[in-house]
Amino acid sequence: MTRSMTPPTVLLDRSFLEVLVDRDHVQNPGTRQCYARLVDDYEAHQIRLRARADHLTDVDRQRHAALLAPVEVIHVARQYRRQAVRLAVRLGDDYEPDLAVTLVVMRRESIERIATHHPYFDALDVTVECRSTVGHDSN
Repeated sequence: MTRSMTPPTVLLDRSFLEVLVDRDHVQNPGTRQCYARLVDDYEAHQIRLRARADHLTDVDRQRHAALLAPVEVIHVARQYRRQAVRLAVRLGDDYEPDLAVTLVVMRRESIERIATHHPYFDALDVTVECRSTVGHDSN
């Protein structure tokens, strides 16, 4: 039996989406440039673009429908949230619960690439597609 080749997913996290839709944010131009590259890769069927449903709601996906059209929704299952609570307890008080949910989603959905401005992901064994350009020479 052969499996169809599904392109790898790039997860767009909340920090990335917030900057992407905020034209006044200092990082918006670099984020838009990165997103344009990701959309090109999406259109070439090299990647899938996905984001958590709650993150898309937080940035008002309806208002930004054209911009976010290529982004597939990931609905966070109740069991993912329960796993995230256990993970957050193990990781300690300095850990953001929303970050734990994202980590569980990435593990359960086999996602190894993320577009984010959150520095936490730099320390993980994942590919960070878009980095903050503030205070850096390149992303």
